[in-house]
Amino acid sequence: MRHNIRDIKQFVEKPDEQSAQDYVSRGDFFWNSGMFVFKAQAFLDELKKYAPQIYRHVFKAHANAQHDLDFIRVDKSSFESCPSDSVDYAVMEQTDKGVVLPVDMGWHDLGSYDALWQMKEKDELGNAHFGDVKNIDSIA
Repeated sequence: MRHNIRDIKQFVEKPDEQSAQDYVSRGDFFWNSGMFVFKAQAFLDELKKYAPQIYRHVFKAHANAQHDLDFIRVDKSSFESCPSDSVDYAVMEQTDKGVVLPVDMGWHDLGSYDALWQMKEKDELGNAHFGDVKNIDSIA
C-alpha cells in the first residue's frame, strides 16, 4: 500500500532563487529534508549507473579496506582520490527510482549547541544538562 507516496518527477538540488520562488508559488513541489532511505545495493547500483567514477573509487576503497576489531578502515589512497560530489547531484538528480514520502516526525536539526539547548529541559536558571553534570552557580 503506497499512501501519499509519490514518484519524483524532478529533483533539483539548490535551485536558484527565481526557480525556488516559482516552485513555492506553484505549490506542487516538496522540499528535500536531506534524509534518504534506501538499501545499500540499490544506492550502489544507481551510483554505478550515474557516477561510475565515484563508484569505482568506493569499490576500490572498500575492496582494499583493513579490518580492525569492529571497524572497517577504507583504503585511504582510493578514498582520497575519489571525485567529490554530493548524493543529491551524483544520484538524486539523475535517478528515476526516487519517491517522496511526506512525514511529520518531529525531527530537529541538532547541529549546534544552541539547537541542543533549545530541545532540552532547562533548570530554574535556564541551564540544560547532558549526562552526569555537577552545576555550581551556572547561569545560562
